[in-house]
Amino acid sequence: MEIDERHCPNCGHGIMDWDTVCPGCDQIPWQSPFGRKIIAQRRRWHWWMETGPFLAISILALGAATCGVISVMKSTGSVFCPLPGSDPKTKGLLTEIGELETQLKQPDLAANQREVAMARISELQTHGDYIIRQSATLALIEVLEAQVRPELPADQRETAITRISEFLEHDDHIIRMKAGTAIVDMLKIQLQQADLSSDRREAATTRLIQLLQHPSDLVRLDAALALGDTGDRRSIPVLINLLGEENETVQLLASASLEDLTGEQLGTSSKAWKRWWKVHQNDSTAFPSVRPSHNSSSAGVAQR
Repeated sequence: MEIDERHCPNCGHGIMDWDTVCPGCDQIPWQSPFGRKIIAQRRRWHWWMETGPFLAISILALGAATCGVISVMKSTGSVFCPLPGSDPKTKGLLTEIGELETQLKQPDLAANQREVAMARISELQTHGDYIIRQSATLALIEVLEAQVRPELPADQRETAITRISEFLEHDDHIIRMKAGTAIVDMLKIQLQQADLSSDRREAATTRLIQLLQHPSDLVRLDAALALGDTGDRRSIPVLINLLGEENETVQLLASASLEDLTGEQLGTSSKAWKRWWKVHQNDSTAFPSVRPSHNSSSAGVAQR
């Protein structure tokens, strides 16, 4: 073993080869503790000399790649960018949207002022900044939801519901969820009106049944609860089908709605409810508080 040392690491005696026994201490230098320490230090030094340039190049390349990724993320609105709405211009527009929403919710707002404010909201819905577009759309949904008040004409309430329904297919899942929950709340107000015509009542219940297919669990939960309050026979088979949902909360709420509708307590067993429905779907005396369906074709839904 060749080590470039001229003295014994133990006693300092001058020797020419670390593989031979030192005459001063009778030890082979490279096998002694001090000799091994020196050899380990030399090995580390040689390792750094051999791999150091490669590591330096790798670190530089990684740094350059990281800078490139950060640059791309900044240009596409990544987490490395300032928080959404943090720049003064965006803050100003978000504040404006909030003020427009508050203004439009005022029932005594003049027609010309309402028209100008709604036009501005529509304009902001096409803004280049996604945060502004989303905020403007959510504000519009809030404004339309506020228009469904008991004292307003049924036509006006129906128009607001129809307009919000357009957002159920929006690309933004937050907007879809907001639209769904807003429609459920609006339909519940509609159905609470004693003077609501049978056609409008049927249409409102149909909308609720359709919302049970919404991708958001929250919307489906709201719709299931609302259906339990409708007293419409069509909601029974749909609620029974909800018992097959993976979401346990949906199952529990569907079961609670079925118990409210029918007075039966069969838990969350879809099989038990389907058997019960098969026997009683044509028996109006089984749950007299439930209104008969306007469309008997839905009676077999739960039998799937």
